[in-house]
Amino acid sequence: MGPTGSLLILVALVTSYWSVSLALADILRERTGISSKVSWLLATLPSLLILWIGAWQFLEYLRLAAGATAIVVALITIPMYLQARRKGPVRDPGWKLGRWGSPVILALVLLSLVLMAVGSLISVN
Repeated sequence: MGPTGSLLILVALVTSYWSVSLALADILRERTGISSKVSWLLATLPSLLILWIGAWQFLEYLRLAAGATAIVVALITIPMYLQARRKGPVRDPGWKLGRWGSPVILALVLLSLVLMAVGSLISVN
């Protein structure tokens, strides 16, 4: 991969980090009532300090973040989707997933997410 590809990957990582930190800052501001600047510092400073002091390598940090994301999706998003389909406002949506929304596919997605979370915690040397 050339310098242009590396630059695009770097820009993608930075913009993803900014979007996640902005979302976390918004949540902190809404839930605690603290100012925007303080919530932004609380959302970004810990991870930047971890990277700066070199406690973990950057890719290790991303690997753990991916595992945490998989756990959140597996334990929160899929059950919320199923509950909303049973009782919520999307009980009868205007769109259908067909066989891709079947319990078998959801179980495979859940299994994949659990395997991803486990894989992110296992270090392969």
